[in-house]
Amino acid sequence: MSEHLRPRPLPITEARKFCLAVHRKRPKIQGGMWAVAVERAGILVGVAIVARPAVDLDDGDTLNVARVAVIDGDSGGGNKGACSMLYGRCARVAKAIGARLYTYTEASEPGTSLRAAGWIDEGVRPTGIDTRPGRQVDLIPKRRWRAP
Repeated sequence: MSEHLRPRPLPITEARKFCLAVHRKRPKIQGGMWAVAVERAGILVGVAIVARPAVDLDDGDTLNVARVAVIDGDSGGGNKGACSMLYGRCARVAKAIGARLYTYTEASEPGTSLRAAGWIDEGVRPTGIDTRPGRQVDLIPKRRWRAP
């Protein structure tokens, strides 16, 4: 009998270590404000890290899901639904503290987990160059999603 997924809080330092180990495109992340995790049978299988948003949205009331990393998640593995659960938890926490919450995917990605969690597709945004020291420069078009 398989164990169900269970969400739980997670210290940001542990969430960053998890991302380093499993994130498929961008394992490294600086900072972060808080994190949530999903486990199965007591084993950590996914994390989401919430951070301050890009400069244009940083008004003190807006946050960004900066990373979601899941072991064998919605790509057909045993932890199907973990990404949606993480996005849903992040949205509920942000709402509880009175914050708006956004995230971004590459324009070519379908956003299946975000749609399943009820997030709203705000369309593709033009790419920008972040000139702040230590920031990754990303010229890939991004789709912005807003938490419900």
